Amino acid sequence: MTVPQERAESDVATRGGARTQARAYTPLQMLFLNRLERLVEMKYTARSQMNGEKWLSDAVSRAIYSNLRDAMDLGVGDEAKAILRREHQAN
Repeated sequence: MTVPQERAESDVATRGGARTQARAYTPLQMLFLNRLERLVEMKYTARSQMNGEKWLSDAVSRAIYSNLRDAMDLGVGDEAKAILRREHQAN
């Protein structure tokens, strides 16, 4: 089974409602960019709720790294790195 290579015009949502420049992304690229956005936000907002659970923090960090590598393989590494930079600067 193959995934159709339709391209969707989409913006990547960012913290505070700002958006990146519009670009045509495949649905798979959008999946990884949106997932990365969610994971990075989870890491910083759930930090206080983890109650010192290092294993949970490590798991989220590993998921972020894995998702970043997947995004790079899909050709949206620059966008993924921009998500990480924005979130790092905000926190």
